[in-house]
Amino acid sequence: MLTACTKDDSIIAGQKTIWIIEDNPGCRFVYRDVLGSKFKTVFFEGLDSFDRNWQQQLAFDNPSLLISDLHLDDGTFVDFLSKYNSAEFASILPFIVVSVIDDLATLEYCREKGAIDYITKPFNANELIFRVQKTLSALSEQEKDDALCTLDSLEMTARIGNETSERLTLKEYQILSLFLTKNDHRLSRREIVEAIWQDCRVCPQVLNVHLKHLRHKISGLKLTIRYNRLSYQLERDTD
Repeated sequence: MLTACTKDDSIIAGQKTIWIIEDNPGCRFVYRDVLGSKFKTVFFEGLDSFDRNWQQQLAFDNPSLLISDLHLDDGTFVDFLSKYNSAEFASILPFIVVSVIDDLATLEYCREKGAIDYITKPFNANELIFRVQKTLSALSEQEKDDALCTLDSLEMTARIGNETSERLTLKEYQILSLFLTKNDHRLSRREIVEAIWQDCRVCPQVLNVHLKHLRHKISGLKLTIRYNRLSYQLERDTD
């Protein structure tokens, strides 16, 4: 089940949208009470509801952030992410994980899966609003930096202003999307291989070929991917 509301059940012009996956009615009430006056909140009452609706919902909604409980009655959010490429999912829909588990290993695991932040329950109203606003502010700054290169998932292209790249293959799109999820646009070979191919063994030359083709396709946007022995860097081509 999916429900949408603001504090007064009206959508304020220019108001950012936050999607929330939460199966506990009491927690949904807290989210509505704390976030509803500042944001439009859309609730999914479980992972099954979210999985069936989120891609269709994206067609007419523009969420700035997703907040999800880690453990829900119909599964865990991290296990749900395994159905998708987690880096690509995070680039489309940045997310915060919320959990009663106060454990460093769990926090680090969620971060590895793309979580921007990890909030431990129970939280108070001030902490929640502070963390959400801090995250949205950071995302806004990142969007300004990344505005020089945006992705079109329908056309499978990259764009800077009115300039558009050649059509990318799925792997090229995933690699470029992965670079854009990093604030410094820097990735190691291992990070790329594990995120894109996951458990599959990949010959080093395979990644080299994809990067070569990707460099060619984004060269018209004055972007390039450089290698400095330790990592790959997506950056403006000033040569």
